[in-house]
Amino acid sequence: MHQQIGNVLRIRVHEYPPRTLGDAQALVDKQFAVASHSICSNVSEATGYSPGALAFHRDMFLDVPYVADLLALRKHRQLKVDGNLHCVNSKRVSHDYKVND
Repeated sequence: MHQQIGNVLRIRVHEYPPRTLGDAQALVDKQFAVASHSICSNVSEATGYSPGALAFHRDMFLDVPYVADLLALRKHRQLKVDGNLHCVNSKRVSHDYKVND
């Protein structure tokens, strides 16, 4: 979230440099709204759906209802966690300790 806000602010400040304190405050307020919308409408890698669609049961771009299968999401997330764990553990070297090691 912080990276997204930073990216949006850097782009807008470079594109439209504020001249007064009021302009700067208005720019920051507007860009917080833009960043908030982009965060809610981005598709999450972990779930495959946008957080806004899951929270509000509506698609963030189209005015259509969205019904999430939370059990399928949980299963998909668990499979991803198990796969990441297997990948990390496969890189470890096993060693059985003996006396005087």
